[in-house]
Amino acid sequence: MKTIYLEIDEEITSVIDKIKKSKEREIVLIFPKEAIIARSIVSLKLLKKQAEDFGKKIIISSLDDIGINLAKRVGLKTAKQNKKGEIEIEEAEIKRNDNLEQEKETKEELIKPLLQNQEEQKETEILAEEKKQKREIKTIRKKELERNKEKKVPLVPRLGIKLGIPIIIFLTLIFYLAFFYLPKARIDVIQKTETKKYELEAVIDAKTENLDLEKNIIPGKLDTKEFEVPNKKFDVKGEKEIGDKARGEIFVYNKYSSKTQVLSKGTQFKTQDKIFLALSDFEVPGAKIEGGQTIPGQAKVEVEAEKGGTEYNISPSTFVIVSLPLLKQEDIWGESRTKFSGGTSKKIKALSEDDLKHAREELTKEGSKIAEEEIKKSLSDEKMLIPGSLKTDLLIAQTDTKVGQEATTFEINGKVKTKFIIFNKKDLEDIISSSVEKKTENKEFIVDKNLDKGVSFEVKNFDEVTNKLLVKIKIEKTFAKKLNIELKKDELFGLKEPEVKKKLLENSEIKEVSVSFWPFWVNQVPKDNKKIDIFIKQNLDQK
Repeated sequence: MKTIYLEIDEEITSVIDKIKKSKEREIVLIFPKEAIIARSIVSLKLLKKQAEDFGKKIIISSLDDIGINLAKRVGLKTAKQNKKGEIEIEEAEIKRNDNLEQEKETKEELIKPLLQNQEEQKETEILAEEKKQKREIKTIRKKELERNKEKKVPLVPRLGIKLGIPIIIFLTLIFYLAFFYLPKARIDVIQKTETKKYELEAVIDAKTENLDLEKNIIPGKLDTKEFEVPNKKFDVKGEKEIGDKARGEIFVYNKYSSKTQVLSKGTQFKTQDKIFLALSDFEVPGAKIEGGQTIPGQAKVEVEAEKGGTEYNISPSTFVIVSLPLLKQEDIWGESRTKFSGGTSKKIKALSEDDLKHAREELTKEGSKIAEEEIKKSLSDEKMLIPGSLKTDLLIAQTDTKVGQEATTFEINGKVKTKFIIFNKKDLEDIISSSVEKKTENKEFIVDKNLDKGVSFEVKNFDEVTNKLLVKIKIEKTFAKKLNIELKKDELFGLKEPEVKKKLLENSEIKEVSVSFWPFWVNQVPKDNKKIDIFIKQNLDQK
């Protein structure tokens, strides 16, 4: 048997909660004199019903005679306290036997009749009490009717008597709902925040299936697709010289051997980084020895500049014959004795190899951009592609102008092939949250986990052999400290609005607190966790 001492203003919900939590089947509730619950027959009836629903038996003990009488009227067992403070149960002394469970097995058949007799006795007492009450009510009505006959009381007061009892019960119920069931408190907390930056690296692996928060490995799926790249226009930056070519004569000397050296048309003569070409085949006689001196053989050949331009109108110079082996170039050479002439300058825009190379690179970039946009459109909301992570190759490139052809602009189109890895967006969110928790020792969290804002990516490497994508992730987000206000609800019981604000603002991470009660006449926090709603918001405007 468990004894529970109650306060004079203890709420009915609090008492029911204590009965429910008690492990004992028989409970003695000790009320102080003039306790609110003990003076309310509605509360006592509710208490009896809830105890029966929980499978518990309760006994009411109090020095308050009115409370004891009301308890008896609703069918509750009662007990009185003697001058020594001891509890004396009126119906039967309730004792706890530690060996009750063992005895229950052996005396089950004996106890059943006893219990039945007790129940029958209880029902008899209740019926007797009800009959007594009915007799009293009849007596009161009879006397009232006699008085009314004497005084000729009108019909309306008599109706008032009949309606009075239901109205009193209704008002009592309204009172109970208003002060014990309806009261609620809403507390809105605005939490301080701070913008912070973090960096981490993650690997998106197309060959793994499981998320690894320790190593920051995200499972991905590898795919390849081809995309057409429409015409793209470029300016021609290459230039071509189309002026007249300078001409002149070169004397070729052979000191190499006594044999004649045969040279063909187109033999290149180089001087001052300029190339001149022989306009015909020619032979250079062998060297001779006269008076102990070597006299080189010589021949004359007409040459023309490789390109047009006035810069090829050169003064007399010495030439290296580029087409000869290095061993012969020192002993077989050329010399001009007069200035070359006829070279004129005229430059035009013409498609160059550099122009074409640049265009192909830009076409590949454009193809990668088109591919990324199309792939993102095809993804569901749960999937994600790292921007700029595609591996793109140019398969075909077609231009409307050939290299060397005169032009000011040209167009190019083609087809690209892209390789990419997609993955679950939530996996990346979990990686970021886990990394932040590690760095803050699980004391902070990201307020807005949206990856579209405050998160940027830098592709470090895309290994096409292992199908792994290494990414550097830069985070600039709003962070807040983790709060556990739920644990403080019991500290707010019975507090009024200023007291609640003062209590919560003791936490340095809370910026603002607002409190509202319902219904309008409530002015303090109910003593029930379920009737207290706390909403936490973050101060997103804080810089």
